[in-house]
Amino acid sequence: YQRLLEGPYFTASREFFAEFVKTYANSDQNLYVEQVNNLLRKEAERTKKFLHETSMEKLISIATEILVQQQRNTIVGDIQQVIQDKNWSLIRKKFDILRLLSDGLKEVCKNFQIYLEAEGLELIKPRSKNPKDFVDTVILFHTQYTESINELFKTDETQHLLYTSCPTTIADPLKEFIKTMDTACQEVVNYKAD
Repeated sequence: YQRLLEGPYFTASREFFAEFVKTYANSDQNLYVEQVNNLLRKEAERTKKFLHETSMEKLISIATEILVQQQRNTIVGDIQQVIQDKNWSLIRKKFDILRLLSDGLKEVCKNFQIYLEAEGLELIKPRSKNPKDFVDTVILFHTQYTESINELFKTDETQHLLYTSCPTTIADPLKEFIKTMDTACQEVVNYKAD
């Protein structure tokens, strides 16, 4: 099986992924992210249909290396702008492919935290002298972004074949973003007016 089917299949897949990168990597970043998302899902489904279950992890590993790890800078290059624009659907798409890397969410979460801290500080600075307004604003801020994060992940496909087959997939993405938001809120709450 490994010599006659799996090996040639993986070789052809590597070549296909390399060609895919040549075709899309230099195009619009958002188009690349969308195409990679679609391709990874299709490859997972195809592998499930035609290969032994032990091949899934290997194929996803190959795809992740070529399509995500090697193109990481392309994928995260505009993440700060995407977050500032509150383009939640694109953040989700970038997130979906970056979560296949063991540290893939680090850049997204870091930029999300920077954004949240700036937003939070902008909201509370004018209210920092009045304790009630300050607390009400922090609670509103926390609630608003908790809802945004929950909305972002409400259609979470954590159980999709692609993610359950990849050992490096981050198991609870919602938890990562809530943790990021909580850290940002700590910075906001600890703000001291001059």
